[in-house]
Amino acid sequence: MKPTTQYYKPLQIGTIKLEGNLILAPMAGYTDRAFRQIAMDKGANLAYAEMSSCEALWRGEKEKTQQIMAPYPGEKHLVLQIFSGNLEAVQSSMEHVIAFKPSIVDLNIGCPVQKVNKSGAGSALLQRPQELKAILSFMRQSIPKNIAVTAKFRSGWNQESLNYLEIAELALAAGCNMITLHPRTRAQGYSGEANWEYLKKLKETFPEAVICASGDLHSPEQIRDMFEQTNVDAAMIARGSIGHPTIFQETRDLLEHGSYKALDPHQNMYIAYQHYLLSLEYLGERYTINEIKKHLAQYARGTALLAHYRKLLVLAQTKLEIDTLFQELLSEISENIPRACTKD
Repeated sequence: MKPTTQYYKPLQIGTIKLEGNLILAPMAGYTDRAFRQIAMDKGANLAYAEMSSCEALWRGEKEKTQQIMAPYPGEKHLVLQIFSGNLEAVQSSMEHVIAFKPSIVDLNIGCPVQKVNKSGAGSALLQRPQELKAILSFMRQSIPKNIAVTAKFRSGWNQESLNYLEIAELALAAGCNMITLHPRTRAQGYSGEANWEYLKKLKETFPEAVICASGDLHSPEQIRDMFEQTNVDAAMIARGSIGHPTIFQETRDLLEHGSYKALDPHQNMYIAYQHYLLSLEYLGERYTINEIKKHLAQYARGTALLAHYRKLLVLAQTKLEIDTLFQELLSEISENIPRACTKD
């Protein structure tokens, strides 16, 4: 396969210059400090933290939110995503957000979850463009210029109200340094297919803007195909990275060299163990035991051996149980790891 190097390229977001254009998307309950570090170690150029509530900061419910917003040791570019449908809450919370010294602050205009939309936040803002414009304008005016402002949104509330071009125009007019489109409607949730034609049209309409794509990017091949079809500037990878953080390096290799070595499923469990240890270190035992299983269930796929341990890891209730299972599993696979295959 011919290399497509032109698609893996440096990315500038405001004053921030990145080596490449492959980004870990913000995912509630997933992109904590440990997973962001794993993704960056495995080839991501930037990693967004999971979304944080402006209302929680405004009303003083800060403990959980501050844990979400804290960087991991040595995190070069902390990217915070906030959500709110209330300008007053955004105004009252911004000093707390800026105090974390982020490189980028992103507004979530894409979350389709009913609990978030009922509060007027997430995708619900697509139905109130003037309020959205006021929020983004305030963010850009109140956030120091060396901190980039970005926005991530969907193509519309439903198929009858596609307004992603209008949303893009007002976001750029408000001063956003990058916009990200997930080309599904709020009504679709995560079902159906992302419509990459919307991404192509968005880039054609705003050729000078920094446009990032999200949605249905589950493999290096899909990411390559998306770049080829849309000509956008960056890819934001979400569910495709869960249990598969090497997707970033694999995609870089495919775009730069025309092929990549797919990681053997057994080798992937060494990354899972590293992820588990980082979670214990950064987030504590209680959090890790409750949250790590959804990651482990995705890491442990591909062979009968992993399927066996996947069930046991998901059922484990204590750190001792998980430690013991990892020791047994890694001992079993350490002597004979099949060679990785090359894909092109």
